Amino acid sequence: EAVMSSHPFLLRNGLRSVPTFLVNIMTQWGTILIYYELPDWVVDASDSLVENENDPDNVKALKRFLTGDDEYRRPRLKILFEFVQAPYPIRLMAPKDAEIPVYHPGFIETSYYSSHEPHTDDCPIWEVTLDLLGNSAIRGMASLVKRYLGSMSVDLGLVLSKPDGQKEDEPECILGLWRLDHINVSQYPTLPDRFETTGGTTESMDAARASLLA
Repeated sequence: EAVMSSHPFLLRNGLRSVPTFLVNIMTQWGTILIYYELPDWVVDASDSLVENENDPDNVKALKRFLTGDDEYRRPRLKILFEFVQAPYPIRLMAPKDAEIPVYHPGFIETSYYSSHEPHTDDCPIWEVTLDLLGNSAIRGMASLVKRYLGSMSVDLGLVLSKPDGQKEDEPECILGLWRLDHINVSQYPTLPDRFETTGGTTESMDAARASLLA
């Protein structure tokens, strides 16, 4: 699903209990969700994100990213790879650059979603979806990664930095780090269907599904 931050099961289990940046990676064999808790000063999507002259550079970078539009965000959201353990075929596919943009038009598409309802108990949330389904070459690489997931360990970092080719420096920051460590895909938890968790009759749930396909 392109927007997971509105899934009823995740909401009922505390997704909006803290300000969150959610990374949603869609592959043909599963969805990878990565949750980053944002700093506690992110209390809304407006006043708390106003940039101040005395803000540290990492704070400025985060505020600009959260308040920017997709055109601003796409060239600045980048990923770092560091293989701890990986078979040779996986290492052959590793990017040669240490830091690569997440968004690659025609190969990896990204979309952004955010939500904050003032005067509620829900904390603000931002989500980026990485679509690895739309390009046959990327699907092939994802299939190869799945084959070796159980025998590989890789550290990844999500960073905000200036667009490639831009000469002017600008504030940068690290959003967070995570590790894919010898994952057994067969043991993945299955997320309940969003319509089965909202209640209602079979007909009403089928109608809701159909409305998404129309």
